[in-house]
Amino acid sequence: EVSNKLAAFFKLDTKYFYDSMYEEDINISITLNTFMNANNLSIKSLAKLINISQETVSNWLSNKQPISRKSYNKLKELGILS
Repeated sequence: EVSNKLAAFFKLDTKYFYDSMYEEDINISITLNTFMNANNLSIKSLAKLINISQETVSNWLSNKQPISRKSYNKLKELGILS
């Protein structure tokens, strides 16, 4: 939606404004909880897998902190986010 508005305003193709990180409707908390339950992972083990702190994972799970681009890309790379 944002891409389309920007493209229309600047009279450009939407590809110049598309960013999957912001355009995808991903609830990181639900996605991570589902992944953790399906793979029997703790916060500690997920943090180790992603190479981030347990506090960050906990903040994502409680929606206290948005995900960084680096972590978003890592989760995509690992297949946690589709």
